[in-house]
Amino acid sequence: MSAPPTVIPAPRGPNWQLLIHSLVLLTGAGALMAHLAAIRVSVVVAWPTVLIVGGLALVVVGQLGLLRRRRRSRSQ
Repeated sequence: MSAPPTVIPAPRGPNWQLLIHSLVLLTGAGALMAHLAAIRVSVVVAWPTVLIVGGLALVVVGQLGLLRRRRRSRSQ
């Protein structure tokens, strides 16, 4: 007879390593797209805004995922 599987508790709070990794990849992808499309963007105004909005979007998506996971675990 096999033992029941162990239950791993849901993480609490944001996954900072994943968030930082995502921001680095988002920045690299944006720079590569701008380079390949030969787009000249004023770094002073546009790119910091893009990074802030992208970072906030990642935080919101991550928090929504954690809330949904927590609700699922409570309902079971």
